[in-house]
Amino acid sequence: MIRADLRKPQELEQITDVLKALTEDEILILDIGALFRYDVPWQNLYEANVLGQKNLVEYVALPLQNFGKKVKLVFWGAAALYGEFNNPNASLPAREN
Repeated sequence: MIRADLRKPQELEQITDVLKALTEDEILILDIGALFRYDVPWQNLYEANVLGQKNLVEYVALPLQNFGKKVKLVFWGAAALYGEFNNPNASLPAREN
């Protein structure tokens, strides 16, 4: 596991260099770092969830693929529970409203 701030291309480029040195042909990129606190400024949500994913693809996945690695990218999106589900009046799956 390699940890990085997806908003910082320099950190991602360092990860790419480490992964290029591996003998494995296949690389799994599992991103579970999405920001889902909806009370933060919109810019923070954009940087973590949109720009971060764009950077991960541009600075890690594509360079590794171009290097000859088989890359699988799994994005575990932000999730939240709505309502109190220990309540018999609440049902799953939750709805946005």
